[in-house]
Amino acid sequence: MVPASPRRRILVMGGLAVVAVLVVTSGVFVGAAFHSSGSVPPSGLRASASDPLSWSLLADAHGPPARYGASEVWDPSINAVLLFGGGTIPFNGGVYVDNDTWIFQNGTWTNLTPVLSVSPPARVLAGMVCDPVDNYVVLFGGLSGGAGTPANNLPFNDTWVFENRSWHQLSTPVAASSPDNPAMTWDAADGYVLLFGGEISYRAVYANDTWMFRGGAWSRIATVPGPGVLPRSEAAMSYEPMDGYVVMFGGWNGVARLGDTWMYSAGRWSKLPPSVAPAPRVNGNSGMAFDPLLNESILFGGENLTTFYGDTWGFASGIWTQLVSNASVSPPARQGGALVYDPAENGVLLFGGEPTWPATLNDTWLLSATPIGSNDPPTSSMPSGVPILPIISGNSAMLVFLGVGIGTAVTAGVIAVRYAVVRSARRP
Repeated sequence: MVPASPRRRILVMGGLAVVAVLVVTSGVFVGAAFHSSGSVPPSGLRASASDPLSWSLLADAHGPPARYGASEVWDPSINAVLLFGGGTIPFNGGVYVDNDTWIFQNGTWTNLTPVLSVSPPARVLAGMVCDPVDNYVVLFGGLSGGAGTPANNLPFNDTWVFENRSWHQLSTPVAASSPDNPAMTWDAADGYVLLFGGEISYRAVYANDTWMFRGGAWSRIATVPGPGVLPRSEAAMSYEPMDGYVVMFGGWNGVARLGDTWMYSAGRWSKLPPSVAPAPRVNGNSGMAFDPLLNESILFGGENLTTFYGDTWGFASGIWTQLVSNASVSPPARQGGALVYDPAENGVLLFGGEPTWPATLNDTWLLSATPIGSNDPPTSSMPSGVPILPIISGNSAMLVFLGVGIGTAVTAGVIAVRYAVVRSARRP
């Protein structure tokens, strides 16, 4: 059963529409107000035919070398997309893994590796999440690569953090038992980094335990009894701030690609029964990202053994919808691409992946939509004197503001869109 969405209250005052959302986070009420001049479309992804959702190929001849299984996240401390590691040759023919660190900023990739004094060991398929409470990026696990056999593909269970433009390893008393390709995201409602599943032993033992990372330490979560989630690795995961839960899709259990959808909230996993969903597939832990401008989690590509996908899906309020993008320009089908929301570019950034075996890509794509209306307020139209703080929810950027009064409605909370532009992506 899909949980009720946070309470919404819509006020229309002339040309100003305000959506107020009350969310309880760790016992503290947080209100969210979203506003846009002009009308807010009642449903659907786009307001009109002139508001297209499309992919664009970003040209950068100096980007990272081709790879798949890289770890990618938005780092608000440096206002850039951070990318680490990945594999340059698929496992079937052996894999050469990387330990280079790159940032994407102002439309350009920059290699930070030459100026770093230390870096994590080379790896592929590691989990990487921004922890906004501790104000650093967390990197966990991954696979060492090798000749395609369990003896050579050794999993890491180390934890690294990236802060102040440098890496350092954390000493943790315990760590998750399944370090190879776990599903990871920042769970804003529960206030910790969430990890699920992964491979304990390469292509042999799969996990279905749930872990949290908080305050520099890992601990296993004793989940509330309910329908069991099948063990898996290579699942896609994202946090849904509008609905207040983590969503997880697909993966690989050693026998078959999976196509089930699960939600996690407050220690409980629940299976969601969407009538329409992407085909069963694996996509890796960087395969899904929440886009606050669209108000939905975006999933692109994946593979189901013999089929590589190039489709784009959105998930919101328990419903999957295949998104219609510009058919003439779209990324080639792939799996293992790194996907993240980039607030500086107002869209979802995709880098690399495997288009087939054995091959890897080094292209960079952006999924974005034209803002609704022609009179949306710029940043300067934000209420003056209001404190604004950037935070991260899953792979998405947000702004937090306090004490805004509109008419008789006073809210405190989160603006989940850049430039205070609301996008209505709720399905009827």
